[in-house]
Amino acid sequence: MVDENDQIQGYENITVVANFYKNSSWHSTSSSHILEHERLHFDIAELCARKIRKRFSELKKGKQATFSVYQQAFTLFWKECRALQKRYDRETNHGGAVEINKKWQRQIWNELKLLDQFKSVETAK
Repeated sequence: MVDENDQIQGYENITVVANFYKNSSWHSTSSSHILEHERLHFDIAELCARKIRKRFSELKKGKQATFSVYQQAFTLFWKECRALQKRYDRETNHGGAVEINKKWQRQIWNELKLLDQFKSVETAK
């Protein structure tokens, strides 16, 4: 809840979660390399969510409770995420370039490890 002064009530509990909804997926296949490609789209979303959680953690440590500050941080990383997702599809030809997809996998997984402390509770399960 945000009050009339743009302050988040309970800002200490704010977080972000990356979700995948199997029934809403636009792609259905049994091809292992296409499934790996689609899985990495989720991993990229989780990477961006971790970056947001990290920034939110910094804001919370500074006792920042202003909604617009959190919104600005979220918007910045969300735009970055959308651009990264599009670049990933373009460079891997939507999963068709298997070796390039593997390179992306290594890169994203390494970045996820660097932000391991910002896993969501759901991701850690």
